[in-house]
Amino acid sequence: FTLCALFAMAPISAARPSVAVPLALVAGAAAAIVASATDPHGKERAVAAGRFLGAQLPSDVQQALAEALGVGFRVHEGHMLTTQASLEPVWRTMAKDAQERIDRRSLRYMVHRHFLQKYRISIIGMETLQVNSSSSAAEAKLLAEMIPNFVRRSLEGASAEAGFSLEDTAALVAVIEHLIEDGGHEQLEAAYKARGYDVTDLLTRDQLQDAMEAYMLRWMYGEDVQGLANLEKRSRAEIAESMRQWGDFFTLLRGHIQAFEHQHLHAVAPGGARRSGSREAWNPLRPLFSFADAQAVVSSISTQFGSYWETECEGLTQVLLKSERRGTGRVPLSRFYGAALGGQWHFTESPAYLRQLGVLDDSSSFHGPQVIASNYMQSSNNCVVAHKHFRVCCANPCQDYYSDLEAAIGAPEGEPEEILAIVSNFSSGLEDAAAGVTKKLRAQLQEIAEAHHGKIPLHGRLFAQWLHFVFPTECPFPYKSGSVSGLSPKEFGQDRSTATMAEMKEAVRQGKEKARVNRSKVEDVEDSDLDDYMDAWSHEEELLSPHLWQRPRSTRSVRGTLRLVLYALATLSVFVLGVLKPAMQAIGVASEHGYLSGWLGCCQQKEARSWETKAHFV
Repeated sequence: FTLCALFAMAPISAARPSVAVPLALVAGAAAAIVASATDPHGKERAVAAGRFLGAQLPSDVQQALAEALGVGFRVHEGHMLTTQASLEPVWRTMAKDAQERIDRRSLRYMVHRHFLQKYRISIIGMETLQVNSSSSAAEAKLLAEMIPNFVRRSLEGASAEAGFSLEDTAALVAVIEHLIEDGGHEQLEAAYKARGYDVTDLLTRDQLQDAMEAYMLRWMYGEDVQGLANLEKRSRAEIAESMRQWGDFFTLLRGHIQAFEHQHLHAVAPGGARRSGSREAWNPLRPLFSFADAQAVVSSISTQFGSYWETECEGLTQVLLKSERRGTGRVPLSRFYGAALGGQWHFTESPAYLRQLGVLDDSSSFHGPQVIASNYMQSSNNCVVAHKHFRVCCANPCQDYYSDLEAAIGAPEGEPEEILAIVSNFSSGLEDAAAGVTKKLRAQLQEIAEAHHGKIPLHGRLFAQWLHFVFPTECPFPYKSGSVSGLSPKEFGQDRSTATMAEMKEAVRQGKEKARVNRSKVEDVEDSDLDDYMDAWSHEEELLSPHLWQRPRSTRSVRGTLRLVLYALATLSVFVLGVLKPAMQAIGVASEHGYLSGWLGCCQQKEARSWETKAHFV
């Protein structure tokens, strides 16, 4: 049983009867129990929604929702509307069925992309690369801890045919946001215990910072229990020496605590909104922090840490691209390991691990194995936080290009000329250079259109591949489903995931030897139009959703139809000028000499009689 199977339930707002259990079973509190903090009738509506659930769902399912999401879980109406608005541009470009609903794969794509783009968070099991058996196991693990077993059994046979609405997608996002915010609470409780505090204690600011330090260590090390134990034996100074970002982390912690104080300072001011039923204790007259206060700080760190970490990602990208083959987004493996031997400790992944991640390009016999920079930056080994359900990773710059395309096109497909016009205005690389759309890339885009009745599916593998070759440093190379996986170093095998010193030195030696033998050829290649690196181009298509094929569609594009109309008009013009005009001139000459007077008179009489017979139709 997988998370995909759970997603395969009837939509919340389905208008037609269905035997499938609604998605509200999972997102019940998010979609059906929506309360507005500013609405005086919010409580009454929440109670009414609860009565609705009570009428529709079995009592054991209601209990399961309470266990999974918490009895007091609420999603404010404004937040839900904001989430729907942020999802809507992508939603318009999703292929849908006749009822305007998307399938479960499109749902996974939208949810994962939302979290990566907004929070820099990658949901384990929903990654683009990881759509194989290992992802199913990750999804099952997420489900197992999200809701009780007996509820999962009741949902296991649900049908995916009903599809999902935009409201369903927003509800699922709200639930996962709640899970992420609550994801660090067990680690926070362990941190309290490690520093000698009880969860019932009220802490001073210094004590809270002490507990939060222990939390950050657990959050960063994830399930690496042994590594955490070794680190906690060290002094604060030794930790700071072994983790160069530790001072920055501590500053980040203080900033979030101060933000919490500032927020609650305004909440207790005259006219400020107080949290109803909150167990948070802090106020300016009694500046002590409860465990609930610490939980609120942890939640803000979970959703905002990605933005802080992005500066580290940008720095690593710049270092990697210093060794790039100009304009290709590819770094020869010899240069990659040469940087590692020169002190860049990041670049130590083994060739086998890089291939498993989909990072190593072996398509060029001339250049040898090369690291694809955009795939490397998006791989799971560069995620800084490895929670059991999610990772904090580097942003995907290509998603910004997709957002602009989706906003401009507003449909699942676009005309190739329209796409070219939009993409040509994009900037690329660290120096914001114009998009490099070569003649060969223009021809490739036309080939994609010809394979899809004259249009380009925005969410297909071939178009994603085309974007990669236009923006090689921003857009990852897309692989077919199941061909690669996003395993973490621990999942792949810690020893196997790291290259040995001998492996790195041998790769550097081979690279230098190849460059020496083929030096003149290398210079010729570097001065070419950069199309040679397209050896990795694959003609295999894979659409995000089969709905694009299943719906009725025209066999010609708008441009193709217009071309046929213009051709018909041109043919008619030739016929008029070349045939009818001389004929009319000849008739005019004949009439001047009286040759046609009798014939025309006869025709006029027949025409008059014909109109008489049709008078009853007028």
